[in-house]
Amino acid sequence: MGTNNMNEARGTLTSTKNIGLVMLGSDTGIYALARDFHQCYGIRPKIVARAAFGPIKDSKILDVHEIGLDVTRRDYIDYLIEHAEELRAGNEKTILLCNTDHLVEALCEAKDELESLYELVIPPLKTYERISDKVGFAELCDQLEIPTPKTIGVQFGAEENPQLNALEAGLDFPVIAKPALSADYENVKFEGQKKVFQLTDQTEVDQLIQTLQQAGFQGQFVFQQKINGDDTTMRSLTAYVNRRGEVTLLSGARVLLEDHAPGLIGVPLAMVTQEMPELMAQAKKLLESVDYYGFANFDIKVDSVSGKPYFLEVNPRIGRNAYYTVAGGSHPSLAVMEDIFEVADPRFQGVEQEALYSLVDAFLLSRYIDEEDRRMISNLPKDRIVHPLDYSADRGVKRMFYVYGSTFKQRLKFRKYYPVRNAEVI
Repeated sequence: MGTNNMNEARGTLTSTKNIGLVMLGSDTGIYALARDFHQCYGIRPKIVARAAFGPIKDSKILDVHEIGLDVTRRDYIDYLIEHAEELRAGNEKTILLCNTDHLVEALCEAKDELESLYELVIPPLKTYERISDKVGFAELCDQLEIPTPKTIGVQFGAEENPQLNALEAGLDFPVIAKPALSADYENVKFEGQKKVFQLTDQTEVDQLIQTLQQAGFQGQFVFQQKINGDDTTMRSLTAYVNRRGEVTLLSGARVLLEDHAPGLIGVPLAMVTQEMPELMAQAKKLLESVDYYGFANFDIKVDSVSGKPYFLEVNPRIGRNAYYTVAGGSHPSLAVMEDIFEVADPRFQGVEQEALYSLVDAFLLSRYIDEEDRRMISNLPKDRIVHPLDYSADRGVKRMFYVYGSTFKQRLKFRKYYPVRNAEVI
């Protein structure tokens, strides 16, 4: 997996001995990104998290700093400042990364306080606000003539009685509904809460708006035309833009299977790396049209009827499942390191090989994919089938018990929430 790139990465930089890495969070994406830095550069990241949850628990390649379960975004910033000497550990440069919307926003807001202590890899706050807002993203796509579903935003908090007549707004049912800014949804709790809702009539629209209002939601909720297709019509693009505004990493994958648990709907669990020249060109055009810096992850859906691709959103972070970039032969760590060290001629990394990224076992996956994809997977070399949490340098007994246990538990989730492949679900 990208062995040549790994060797070149080590050779390009004069020294990585005095480089530190601090990461915020505890999800699969954080561990996978830490793994990439470790396997490419031998860097042992310091993880600042609420607690040592599953993906980072019992890891031999991480130092976890637990700061408590009941913490706010500001608590993370205060910890980074107050414990800067310990976290930097005397290193010449210390890179600070995260992979959660509300923490990316917190870093953008606190940039002036942090930039003298850490190397920040985040977009400017105005850029973050513009593209991470799904209404603003749809408007930008329209300006650039990039296809996106019709999107209507409903504002909560400022109005006493928010409402939407979907048909009058030009939306046909079913309609997809989700927060315009994921960070606004982090602290809202209510019965039946989902990451994404699929609404089949006006009554369900009215009920959701009422529920959000009663729960005290503040911000915009978007109502979007649903694009036809099941999990396999989803595409993902991961990009890195350096400080000079150059796109130095642009990798893609076709989704084979997504999570269907209510709180994780739409999160890819199995993906196959793939070149997508037209979609990549559109993503590059969008990133170059704004003052962007750092990682970006695009969600795209190809209409199963028309075959037309639609850009759904962009996340100003690397994404939970972006280890598929490594499976495909590209290394996010390399893009960051060449940027931080200001390499004069940074290389461009794309998709070098077809590979499978999967958090589910082969038996479960085979139930939800067609015969052509089964044959494709069966013909892949073993080293091109990758589980992001299964790292050969980090295989303690307790850790592997979690990795294999969590993989098996996916079967129970699918039995409950998605027992049969269905093109009509989200």
